[in-house]
Amino acid sequence: MTSSTQPSHEALELFRETADPARYVPREATEQALGALEAWRREEGVGSTVVALVAAPGLGKTLLLRLFEERLRRDGAASEAGDVLYLPYAGLELPDLCAWCYGLLGRGPAPAESRDHPLAALTGLVALAGGPDRPLFLLVDDADSMPLQTARVLAQGLARERSGLRLVLALGDDARSSRLLATLDLLHPRTVALRSAMSLEETRAFLAARLRHPRAASGDEAAEGPEPSPERVERLHRLSGGVPRRVQALAAELLERPNEAIAADLERKRRRDAWLGSPIDDDL
Repeated sequence: MTSSTQPSHEALELFRETADPARYVPREATEQALGALEAWRREEGVGSTVVALVAAPGLGKTLLLRLFEERLRRDGAASEAGDVLYLPYAGLELPDLCAWCYGLLGRGPAPAESRDHPLAALTGLVALAGGPDRPLFLLVDDADSMPLQTARVLAQGLARERSGLRLVLALGDDARSSRLLATLDLLHPRTVALRSAMSLEETRAFLAARLRHPRAASGDEAAEGPEPSPERVERLHRLSGGVPRRVQALAAELLERPNEAIAADLERKRRRDAWLGSPIDDDL
């Protein structure tokens, strides 16, 4: 470890924010969310057209969306079950959304009629799928940017069950997302909530996995990265609240600070906590 006050380039790279499935560190809450998404995609009845992955900022919605995309692609390639398309945002009217999807899938220009009317654009989107048995899974990040008019056309035009177009929407846990889900209510959307931050032990496992990653990627899977000390893990977890994005933002600096600085910080906190809990002496 270096005693520099600025984290090294290597440390910044280790803990840069990423949605790479190869760097996923499983934990109970995310595994439960992935399991719920897997269960949803096997459904065919009412509620199988739309699922919302709802989480506060920083808990890992984008990473879970990319993990689910990877699993859909893997299983689809094995069974020809359908196509998958990831969109990083949804702030488009349906004609533009349709044209974008055609371009990303390499299916040529969208039908001419889809450029002029939202319903025709929706028909064009559904035409990209192979029918209910080979649906197109559209995975939309930052889906709360979707215009409500777009959501209304989707709600009115998509099939409630066995739809050729199935939507996975990553949403924040806020009023804006609630309004979008209310607009889609005709489709009876499923909700998968991710609300739990990492525990202290999950934070330790996350840090250890990130420190090992470059060695594993180089083929030396037996090599171990440096284990962060319990004091560093405890402080990082307390400062970050266990929110993965905050852990990544803080880890590069805190893990490179000298041990004595960490110990001094903890001692100051203990003294402050003890003072706050002590009675006030008043001689008057």
